[in-house]
Amino acid sequence: MFKNATVLKSSEGKIIGGVETLTDLSEALAREAVISDLRQELGAKDGFQSMGGKSPAMQKIYELITSIAESDIPVIIYGESGTGKELVANALHNLSDRKKGPFVKVNCAALNESLLESELFGHVKGAFTGAIKTRIGRFEAAHTGDIFLTEATAV
Repeated sequence: MFKNATVLKSSEGKIIGGVETLTDLSEALAREAVISDLRQELGAKDGFQSMGGKSPAMQKIYELITSIAESDIPVIIYGESGTGKELVANALHNLSDRKKGPFVKVNCAALNESLLESELFGHVKGAFTGAIKTRIGRFEAAHTGDIFLTEATAV
């Protein structure tokens, strides 16, 4: 059970009552246990970096990922939505020398066009209206690690 309570006050600040809610978390905990079991099953030793598939074609992809991860070249991963581009990017990061650094994921489609540059490259305090403090960009945040830009389309 999860309990939440709050005091109700009048406009003069006088306590006039209270509200308490109780939430049964047993269903949520049961779902979390199922999800945890499935995650363990998917991450079993017969998989490759959280990817399933044992076919010869998939084995070639795993070899390619392992080979690419040994280099420092930028990589473009193409594919339809839902084909596992993020899994490939995660695998490349985890197998590379940069695995101790951060893995920064950026959904470019979710970034406001007017703030895109600031989000990616950062800004200093006062650089524009609303820039109340200096902020590092996503590229700088990914320093020593990797950055994964998704939904990056040419304009």
